[in-house]
Amino acid sequence: MFILNFIPNSFFIIIAIITIILFFITRFLPEIIPYSKILHYFLIPIFLLTLFLMGANWNNDYWLEKLRAETAKVEQAIKDQEIANLQLDAERKEKLNSIQQTAQRERELNKKFIDVLKSKDATVQNVLVTLSRAEQDKYAALSSKDKAAADKKLQDLLDNAKNCPNVPELYIERLNNTAKGLE
Repeated sequence: MFILNFIPNSFFIIIAIITIILFFITRFLPEIIPYSKILHYFLIPIFLLTLFLMGANWNNDYWLEKLRAETAKVEQAIKDQEIANLQLDAERKEKLNSIQQTAQRERELNKKFIDVLKSKDATVQNVLVTLSRAEQDKYAALSSKDKAAADKKLQDLLDNAKNCPNVPELYIERLNNTAKGLE
């Protein structure tokens, strides 16, 4: 029925009207047309074929219209999908930038924290060096019994420092690992 796409709807209506008019003329006025009986019986299948093709053409038009409507829906859905994809892409980029900025900020804070700890560590080391000079003078003035007690106290402090982990360094290491995971 591909050919029906090229034939206008009015063509079948005109043929049907002509066959009906000729049918009545050959039926009631057979003297006007020669061989009217043959034409009369030949018009019946032509009329039926015309009705069939008219119905087929209308059905074809109906399905073509449905196809156009569905095609329009698909095209609209594609446009909506492109818009939604652009919005999702923008949101994804925004969140990714936010995460990267947060990771960068965390790295900077960790770096500052490490610098502060190192500066405090240096200050503590300087104090210990200064104290150790004063302690050395006191230590030299102590008796042997007091020296043994001071040595034991110092050894306990050193053992305690060895057994106790440096908490800020562990915390910084954990933060750095977390920031690396965000990249």
